[in-house]
Amino acid sequence: MNKIPSALAEIIQSKPIPTEVSNKVISHSQFSTYSSCQYQWKLKYIDKIKLFSGGINSCFGTSMHEVFQEYLRVMYNESIKKADAIDLESLLHERMMFNYAEERIKNNGEDFSSLEELTEFYDDGCAILRWFKSHRMTFFSIRGYKLLGIEVPLMVPTDANPNVYLNGFLDLVFASEEGGQIKKIIIYDIKTSTRGWKDDKEKKDKIKLSQILNYKRYFAKQYEIPEDDIEVVFFIVKRKIWENCDYPQPRASVFRPACGTAKVREANHMMSQFVNACFTPEGEYNLYREWPKSPGYACKYCPYNSDLSLCNQSNK
Repeated sequence: MNKIPSALAEIIQSKPIPTEVSNKVISHSQFSTYSSCQYQWKLKYIDKIKLFSGGINSCFGTSMHEVFQEYLRVMYNESIKKADAIDLESLLHERMMFNYAEERIKNNGEDFSSLEELTEFYDDGCAILRWFKSHRMTFFSIRGYKLLGIEVPLMVPTDANPNVYLNGFLDLVFASEEGGQIKKIIIYDIKTSTRGWKDDKEKKDKIKLSQILNYKRYFAKQYEIPEDDIEVVFFIVKRKIWENCDYPQPRASVFRPACGTAKVREANHMMSQFVNACFTPEGEYNLYREWPKSPGYACKYCPYNSDLSLCNQSNK
């Protein structure tokens, strides 16, 4: 018997997902921050010292997400012809300008990039999009696949604490179909990078992988679907290719991490350790523990690293 509702797309679109809950809400970015430096997490979420942490990479990444999502929305819901007719380069320019303006407001109205850098990122994005349109069939086909949702929200009580909710948004959710029945759910996470995931470092990064593995677990929980019926895929695009290379270099690739029961359980265990360490059983912040600092390479990217009154480890 098919375990996935054939009307899952309608369920996703109609299921009321709370946008606000009275309990504490966490995200994967919170977990990632905590894993990098517990003290940084404490400054940001308990002390609520919010400093600008955006930049050109996040602005570009958000914009590329939006362009890919719009192309695929039109492709699956209307037609390939209409999707190919979209001026993707103009759309990218529009989204980059909008997102830059939004990030600039968060940065107290100050610029965080230059015209030269913005132009470089835009040109790289255009090169990615031109390549993608020529190779789209390698990654996305309408035959046997249905787009269930874009930026599908999650708001689910964590396994570790029912008073702490996991909030997230899934970039793309597809269904593979056969004979009118849904056979598999495929969750895609879009990643922008400088030169791709060129070695095993990214592919073996447990924190990076835990995001999509936990999304699998909690998507299954939210929609009451067996975890075994869900696959996960990273769609990775890269801005730069190696010059003077002897063979053509792709601008995009996919990575399908192992996502069986053991891997999902491991990712959920890591998330649960974070929840148990940072929150009381009632879902309040745990104020009665130490928050160790983790000085090192990551300090270079920490928004608190220039203020010694906040962190005297930042320059060590």
